[in-house]
Amino acid sequence: MSAPFRTLIALSASTLLAGCSLFSTEEPVAPKPSSRLQGHLTWTNQQHTFTPCKEGRTFWVEDASQQLEQAFWSLAPGSGMQVFADLSGELKAKPRQGEGMRSDGLFSVSQVHRVSGEGHGCEDLNFIATLWRASGNEPSWNMRVGRRGMQLERIGFPALALPYIVEAVPGGVTSYSSEANGQSIELSLSPGECRDSMSGNFSNWQARLTIGDTVQQGCAYPGALETPTAPQHDE
Repeated sequence: MSAPFRTLIALSASTLLAGCSLFSTEEPVAPKPSSRLQGHLTWTNQQHTFTPCKEGRTFWVEDASQQLEQAFWSLAPGSGMQVFADLSGELKAKPRQGEGMRSDGLFSVSQVHRVSGEGHGCEDLNFIATLWRASGNEPSWNMRVGRRGMQLERIGFPALALPYIVEAVPGGVTSYSSEANGQSIELSLSPGECRDSMSGNFSNWQARLTIGDTVQQGCAYPGALETPTAPQHDE
Protein backbone atom coordinates (compact mmCIF):
# COMPACT_ATOMS: atom_id res chain seq x y z
CA MET A 1 0.00 0.00 0.00
CA SER A 2 1.40 3.39 -0.98
CA ALA A 3 2.23 6.04 1.62
CA PRO A 4 -0.37 8.57 0.35
CA PHE A 5 -3.11 5.91 0.58
CA ARG A 6 -2.15 5.04 4.18
CA THR A 7 -2.30 8.71 5.10
CA LEU A 8 -5.75 9.02 3.54
CA ILE A 9 -7.06 6.08 5.59
CA ALA A 10 -5.64 7.53 8.81
CA LEU A 11 -7.19 10.90 8.14
CA SER A 12 -10.55 9.34 7.29
CA ALA A 13 -10.54 7.25 10.50
CA SER A 14 -9.64 10.23 12.67
CA THR A 15 -12.35 12.33 11.04
CA LEU A 16 -14.91 9.57 11.68
CA LEU A 17 -13.95 9.30 15.35
CA ALA A 18 -14.14 13.06 15.78
CA GLY A 19 -17.61 13.01 14.24
CA CYS A 20 -18.76 10.26 16.62
CA SER A 21 -17.64 12.21 19.70
CA LEU A 22 -19.09 15.42 18.33
CA PHE A 23 -22.58 13.97 17.98
CA SER A 24 -22.49 11.66 21.04
CA THR A 25 -25.52 11.99 23.32
CA GLU A 26 -23.97 10.18 26.31
CA GLU A 27 -23.65 12.06 29.61
CA PRO A 28 -20.05 12.79 30.72
CA VAL A 29 -18.87 10.40 33.42
CA ALA A 30 -18.80 12.02 36.87
CA PRO A 31 -15.78 11.48 39.14
CA LYS A 32 -16.25 8.47 41.43
CA PRO A 33 -13.58 8.84 44.16
CA SER A 34 -14.95 9.89 47.56
CA SER A 35 -14.68 13.63 48.19
CA ARG A 36 -14.63 15.48 51.49
CA LEU A 37 -16.21 18.92 51.26
CA GLN A 38 -17.08 21.68 53.69
CA GLY A 39 -19.79 24.21 52.94
CA HIS A 40 -23.36 25.33 53.50
CA LEU A 41 -26.30 22.93 53.57
CA THR A 42 -29.73 24.36 52.79
CA TRP A 43 -33.31 23.08 52.45
CA THR A 44 -35.27 24.71 49.62
CA ASN A 45 -38.06 23.46 47.36
CA GLN A 46 -38.31 20.18 49.28
CA GLN A 47 -34.66 19.35 48.60
CA HIS A 48 -31.31 19.65 50.36
CA THR A 49 -28.65 21.56 48.43
CA PHE A 50 -24.97 21.94 49.26
CA THR A 51 -22.63 24.79 48.29
CA PRO A 52 -18.92 24.17 49.04
CA CYS A 53 -16.95 26.87 50.84
CA LYS A 54 -15.82 29.75 48.63
CA GLU A 55 -17.37 28.19 45.51
CA GLY A 56 -20.26 29.02 43.25
CA ARG A 57 -21.23 25.41 42.56
CA THR A 58 -24.40 24.01 44.12
CA PHE A 59 -25.11 20.26 44.43
CA TRP A 60 -28.31 18.39 45.11
CA VAL A 61 -27.82 16.16 48.15
CA GLU A 62 -28.59 12.47 48.47
CA ASP A 63 -28.34 11.28 52.10
CA ALA A 64 -26.80 7.81 52.19
CA SER A 65 -25.42 8.38 55.71
CA GLN A 66 -28.72 8.00 57.61
CA GLN A 67 -27.60 10.92 59.81
CA LEU A 68 -27.68 14.09 57.79
CA GLU A 69 -31.45 14.69 57.88
CA GLN A 70 -31.72 14.53 61.66
CA ALA A 71 -28.59 16.60 62.23
CA PHE A 72 -29.82 19.30 59.86
CA TRP A 73 -33.37 19.65 61.18
CA SER A 74 -32.25 19.82 64.79
CA LEU A 75 -30.22 22.94 63.93
CA ALA A 76 -32.27 24.52 61.12
CA PRO A 77 -35.99 24.02 61.82
CA GLY A 78 -37.17 26.26 58.98
CA SER A 79 -37.17 26.12 55.19
CA GLY A 80 -34.53 28.31 53.58
CA MET A 81 -32.23 28.16 56.61
CA GLN A 82 -28.66 26.95 56.21
CA VAL A 83 -26.05 25.28 58.39
CA PHE A 84 -22.35 24.55 58.00
CA ALA A 85 -21.63 20.93 57.09
CA ASP A 86 -18.44 18.88 56.77
CA LEU A 87 -19.25 15.83 54.63
CA SER A 88 -17.72 13.01 52.64
CA GLY A 89 -19.34 11.26 49.71
CA GLU A 90 -19.41 10.74 45.98
CA LEU A 91 -19.92 13.42 43.36
CA LYS A 92 -22.22 12.26 40.60
CA ALA A 93 -23.76 13.63 37.41
CA LYS A 94 -26.74 15.91 37.96
CA PRO A 95 -30.31 14.59 37.56
CA ARG A 96 -31.54 14.50 33.96
CA GLN A 97 -34.96 15.91 34.76
CA GLY A 98 -36.74 18.12 37.25
CA GLU A 99 -35.28 20.94 39.32
CA GLY A 100 -32.05 19.00 39.76
CA MET A 101 -31.08 19.78 36.19
CA ARG A 102 -30.27 23.31 37.35
CA SER A 103 -27.69 22.05 39.86
CA ASP A 104 -24.00 21.39 39.22
CA GLY A 105 -24.31 17.72 40.15
CA LEU A 106 -25.42 15.29 42.83
CA PHE A 107 -23.53 14.85 46.13
CA SER A 108 -24.26 11.41 47.59
CA VAL A 109 -23.26 11.82 51.25
CA SER A 110 -21.86 8.72 52.95
CA GLN A 111 -20.19 10.29 56.02
CA VAL A 112 -21.19 13.21 58.22
CA HIS A 113 -18.17 14.58 60.04
CA ARG A 114 -19.99 17.54 61.60
CA VAL A 115 -22.99 19.82 61.18
CA SER A 116 -23.02 23.13 63.02
CA GLY A 117 -25.24 26.15 63.33
CA GLU A 118 -22.50 28.29 64.84
CA GLY A 119 -18.71 28.41 64.83
CA HIS A 120 -15.97 29.39 62.39
CA GLY A 121 -17.21 27.06 59.61
CA CYS A 122 -15.74 28.08 56.25
CA GLU A 123 -13.61 30.74 57.95
CA ASP A 124 -11.63 28.30 60.14
CA LEU A 125 -8.04 29.09 59.08
CA ASN A 126 -6.58 26.33 61.29
CA PHE A 127 -8.60 23.52 59.68
CA ILE A 128 -6.01 22.63 57.01
CA ALA A 129 -3.28 22.12 59.65
CA THR A 130 -5.45 20.14 62.08
CA LEU A 131 -5.62 16.41 62.79
CA TRP A 132 -8.40 16.66 65.39
CA ARG A 133 -10.43 19.34 67.10
CA ALA A 134 -12.17 18.52 70.37
CA SER A 135 -14.15 20.67 72.78
CA GLY A 136 -16.47 20.49 75.77
CA ASN A 137 -18.38 22.62 78.26
CA GLU A 138 -18.89 23.25 81.99
CA PRO A 139 -16.19 24.48 82.16
CA SER A 140 -15.32 25.24 78.54
CA TRP A 141 -12.27 23.58 76.99
CA ASN A 142 -10.84 23.25 73.51
CA MET A 143 -8.08 21.01 72.16
CA ARG A 144 -6.48 21.18 68.71
CA VAL A 145 -4.20 18.32 67.66
CA GLY A 146 -1.67 18.87 64.86
CA ARG A 147 1.20 16.89 63.38
CA ARG A 148 3.79 18.21 65.85
CA GLY A 149 1.79 18.73 69.01
CA MET A 150 -1.51 19.73 70.56
CA GLN A 151 -2.81 22.95 72.12
CA LEU A 152 -5.17 23.03 75.07
CA GLU A 153 -7.27 26.07 75.92
CA ARG A 154 -9.38 26.34 79.07
CA ILE A 155 -11.22 29.20 80.72
CA GLY A 156 -9.14 30.62 83.57
CA PHE A 157 -5.91 28.93 82.47
CA PRO A 158 -3.12 29.93 80.07
CA ALA A 159 -3.04 28.05 76.78
CA LEU A 160 -0.74 25.01 76.78
CA ALA A 161 1.26 23.81 73.78
CA LEU A 162 2.16 20.17 74.36
CA PRO A 163 4.02 17.32 72.65
CA TYR A 164 2.10 14.06 72.66
CA ILE A 165 2.27 10.29 72.40
CA VAL A 166 -0.47 8.76 70.28
CA GLU A 167 -1.87 5.28 70.89
CA ALA A 168 -4.55 3.31 69.08
CA VAL A 169 -6.79 1.37 71.47
CA PRO A 170 -9.11 -1.52 70.50
CA GLY A 171 -12.61 -0.38 69.65
CA GLY A 172 -11.51 2.43 67.38
CA VAL A 173 -10.35 4.66 70.25
CA THR A 174 -7.36 6.95 69.70
CA SER A 175 -5.49 8.44 72.67
CA TYR A 176 -3.19 11.48 72.71
CA SER A 177 -1.29 11.78 76.00
CA SER A 178 1.14 14.31 77.46
CA GLU A 179 2.18 15.91 80.76
CA ALA A 180 2.31 19.49 82.09
CA ASN A 181 2.95 20.99 85.52
CA GLY A 182 3.28 17.53 87.02
CA GLN A 183 -0.12 16.41 85.76
CA SER A 184 -0.94 13.84 83.09
CA ILE A 185 -3.10 15.07 80.22
CA GLU A 186 -4.93 12.68 77.91
CA LEU A 187 -7.38 13.22 75.07
CA SER A 188 -9.33 10.11 74.07
CA LEU A 189 -11.38 10.03 70.87
CA SER A 190 -13.95 7.33 70.15
CA PRO A 191 -16.46 6.86 67.30
CA GLY A 192 -20.04 7.71 68.16
CA GLU A 193 -22.67 10.40 67.57
CA CYS A 194 -22.14 13.46 69.72
CA ARG A 195 -23.94 16.77 70.27
CA ASP A 196 -22.46 19.82 71.91
CA SER A 197 -24.33 20.38 75.16
CA MET A 198 -24.69 24.13 74.52
CA SER A 199 -24.78 24.76 70.76
CA GLY A 200 -26.35 21.48 69.67
CA ASN A 201 -23.67 21.08 66.97
CA PHE A 202 -23.42 17.50 65.68
CA SER A 203 -20.31 15.39 65.12
CA ASN A 204 -19.52 11.71 64.76
CA TRP A 205 -16.81 11.47 67.42
CA GLN A 206 -16.90 11.62 71.21
CA ALA A 207 -14.05 13.14 73.22
CA ARG A 208 -12.86 12.68 76.79
CA LEU A 209 -10.28 15.01 78.34
CA THR A 210 -8.51 13.74 81.45
CA ILE A 211 -6.26 16.10 83.43
CA GLY A 212 -4.94 14.41 86.53
CA ASP A 213 -8.04 13.03 88.26
CA THR A 214 -10.47 15.35 86.46
CA VAL A 215 -12.45 13.98 83.52
CA GLN A 216 -14.50 16.07 81.09
CA GLN A 217 -16.63 14.94 78.17
CA GLY A 218 -17.00 16.60 74.80
CA CYS A 219 -17.25 16.14 71.04
CA ALA A 220 -14.63 16.00 68.30
CA TYR A 221 -14.20 16.05 64.54
CA PRO A 222 -11.30 15.29 62.20
CA GLY A 223 -9.36 18.13 60.61
CA ALA A 224 -8.11 18.27 57.04
CA LEU A 225 -5.10 16.09 57.93
CA GLU A 226 -7.28 13.21 59.13
CA THR A 227 -10.32 11.62 57.48
CA PRO A 228 -11.24 8.45 59.39
CA THR A 229 -13.90 5.99 58.31
CA ALA A 230 -17.19 6.86 59.93
CA PRO A 231 -18.70 4.29 62.32
CA GLN A 232 -21.38 2.06 60.83
CA HIS A 233 -25.00 2.59 61.85
CA ASP A 234 -27.76 0.05 61.73
CA GLU A 235 -30.71 0.76 59.46
